Amino acid sequence: MLEGNENQKAIRPEFQKDDRAKGKGIGNMTAVARQLAEKAFGVKISDIQREALDLFDSITFNPDFQLVMKLEPGDMQFLNNHVVIHSRTEFEDYEDPKLKRHLLRLWLSIRNSRKEHPITF
Repeated sequence: MLEGNENQKAIRPEFQKDDRAKGKGIGNMTAVARQLAEKAFGVKISDIQREALDLFDSITFNPDFQLVMKLEPGDMQFLNNHVVIHSRTEFEDYEDPKLKRHLLRLWLSIRNSRKEHPITF
């Protein structure tokens, strides 16, 4: 297990193309994460790169391109982080321990699948 370190960084492409995903690419970072990287590590991107990433963000944050779902007790959701952009919204939990949300997360990895970047995963 890696310990957190403010000097730790991983360099990886913002967009990746994967033939197994039928040529579809996927983005890795949000605008906020990019801004933090620029500030913390002095990472600079060109105006044309920023314009492309801003367009990407405008599409991903457009409700016309989003699916909003509410998980109910007993629901399971499986996402492929390499091809689905996803987020979570805030929620208010109960004070009573018997009513508190119980969320389990599972990382499934298929042998010989995509190689991960060890610092970030």
